[in-house]
Amino acid sequence: MIIVTAAIIFNRPKILIAKRASHKHLGGLWEFAGGKLEENESAAECLKRELKEELGINVMAGFFFMENKHQYPLLIGE
Repeated sequence: MIIVTAAIIFNRPKILIAKRASHKHLGGLWEFAGGKLEENESAAECLKRELKEELGINVMAGFFFMENKHQYPLLIGE
């Protein structure tokens, strides 16, 4: 199982979303910024690291919103 985090960043009335790279799984679709949790890393630490790496921004984690479990179908060639 892969654990990922996502940030909901809003500055009313706007919400920050990012477009997935076209060469990645589900490429071209929109997503909340975030990424894969590394070993011995908390969700808040993961978000801080990923947002710095991906967007070059420093954030302070707010509150936990929700958890969702999803299993993607197996894709041939991946």
